[in-house]
Amino acid sequence: MRKICSLDEAVVFFRDTLAAHPERDALAADRLIEQGRRRKYPVICLNHMNDPADTGSEIDEFKIPDVVTPDTAEGRLAREVVNLLAPLKMDNPVRASFRMGRGTGTLAASFGIPLDPEADYAPRLTRDLAGMLKEPEPDPEKAGLMPEIKERIGFLRSALPEDFKIQFPDMQGPFNLIHAITGNDAFLAPYVQPGEFKEMMARIVRLWLGVRRLLLQWIGPDRLDSIYYDRICECSVNMISPEMYKDHVLDHDRAIAREIGPIHLHHCSGPHVFHTVYETVPVYSVEAGWCDNAFAGSASVEEVVAAIGPRDICLTIGQELPEDFTAARNVVQKHLDLYESHPRIRFQYTGMLWKKKDRTLIRGLHRDLDTYWEKKFACT
Repeated sequence: MRKICSLDEAVVFFRDTLAAHPERDALAADRLIEQGRRRKYPVICLNHMNDPADTGSEIDEFKIPDVVTPDTAEGRLAREVVNLLAPLKMDNPVRASFRMGRGTGTLAASFGIPLDPEADYAPRLTRDLAGMLKEPEPDPEKAGLMPEIKERIGFLRSALPEDFKIQFPDMQGPFNLIHAITGNDAFLAPYVQPGEFKEMMARIVRLWLGVRRLLLQWIGPDRLDSIYYDRICECSVNMISPEMYKDHVLDHDRAIAREIGPIHLHHCSGPHVFHTVYETVPVYSVEAGWCDNAFAGSASVEEVVAAIGPRDICLTIGQELPEDFTAARNVVQKHLDLYESHPRIRFQYTGMLWKKKDRTLIRGLHRDLDTYWEKKFACT
């Protein structure tokens, strides 16, 4: 089997492999989606859960070659470049792009919150609201993980050619962040500490916007992956009422939208969050999809498509699929049919009960859906 011995070889292998699979090029699909233009390939993502208890064997048709590079920054980057192709094991989209940060905890770290690497870098503790307000506001450039992110961006820009893009870290949203920072006090503070809550939310917004300005500058328009660089995540808003959102959170989301323009709304499936935010904050991109155990229920694809109507708003479907493959095929085909009237649409699915042993069946489903698209839409 082929071996990769340098970063240059890794780049060539990546380019050649992706060129041989244009139907899996996520960045190319995104450009067309954002412009509302028709595309040749559906670029569907079909996954199973990564369950540590799932010890079954997996059969993968695409093999990642060995990367035998030194343990240097360039050598490790060569391994990263080649591993960007790993989604091809499942016939899933490949993104020539690198993630930043430490997931949802990235900006929480700027407020002096340590992150736990054994818990996906979630905050290890919470802090007292009044105590934090006695401290200086965090410097967007120097606080938390930002120096590390700046260095990482600079390295990627210098080490890789322009066709490799750089993603924003997970910026979350104002209420998600105050919940992460202060814990469940975030639900009572608007009523028992209204002034302190409002000032802390304003600080979060100032940090959020300051970090975003720096990231745009550091990454540069030539290297920016446009996915989620203007996303506000409203997961924790599912745990408050629409009235509480409008009275205590809305103004801070609007402050972000006033500076950056329409947002991509991640509402963590919650229907009341979708409708409340969608009706009060300008959006250019939304999400939809049924989830079995969503805290506040889930906004269906049909419900969100109806709300969008004829407007040029992008839709990302993120939905759980039934275990039965025939039923799963029917769900996805129904969504693919929406493309006829709504070309600004992405298709992402997870079979929550599928296992590693099902990978051959998942790939078969994937290829059946690709064929369905080709017959119905490829020439439109």
